[in-house]
Amino acid sequence: MSSRRRGWVIGATLAILAIVGLLIAGSRPIWAREFVLRSPSQEPVAQLSPSQRVCEGPVTSSHKIDGVGIWGGSTAGASTLTVQVQSADGRNTLSSGSLRATSPGEYIARLARPVAGGVPLRVCVTGDVSTFSLLGSSAQASNLVMTGPNHSVWFSFVLLSDHKSLLSSLSTAFSRASLWRPSWVGSWVYWLLGAALLATFGFGVVAVASASADDGEDGPGGDQNGHDGPPPSVNWRPEASADPGPETPAPSTQELRAPG
Repeated sequence: MSSRRRGWVIGATLAILAIVGLLIAGSRPIWAREFVLRSPSQEPVAQLSPSQRVCEGPVTSSHKIDGVGIWGGSTAGASTLTVQVQSADGRNTLSSGSLRATSPGEYIARLARPVAGGVPLRVCVTGDVSTFSLLGSSAQASNLVMTGPNHSVWFSFVLLSDHKSLLSSLSTAFSRASLWRPSWVGSWVYWLLGAALLATFGFGVVAVASASADDGEDGPGGDQNGHDGPPPSVNWRPEASADPGPETPAPSTQELRAPG
């Protein structure tokens, strides 16, 4: 196989592997935020001991829900909690899930079954093991209420869906990104940039093939045209390296003088 063809094969193989890896990573399911409560996780708003529960609502998501994310942390050891999604009046539990929490952070409870969108809901969190400190902030509106003695605060939560991949979300991401742009820029610009990114793999193949071909031309055993052949011969004269023998002294001027 010639060096140029070998370069094309190596470059094309690497580009294909990179594209396949990106497609596999982009096709994996991800959590998509369908509803985010405008309540930052700034301070503890409730301490949930075993069997204690707080609820918050009503909220409505336009898409179905597969999980609920909350913020907080265990006060000692590890805590387990049950998260329920109920109807807005609290009479029916539509789905539930559990989670295990340690240090402060975001925790996601996957629901046992999806909850349809477009329905007013409320979210309830119940402590099961150990004490969990639920994080939130001051209430931002009067139509949404957290149960318990303090109605002036909210605990932070998000409603999530996991039936989207990164690839399937590109159109939504590009359309949202085009909102903050000059008037002449649309979502087509981001698709064009994505196509340009994929085209760089083709340029990489050409560069690898060209570099491989150049190495083959300049390497040992080849001439400037890339043809293999024996190394150039060396002109060697045996008389130049032979032993000249003992040196004969030059005649003196007296010997060269003519007899008088």
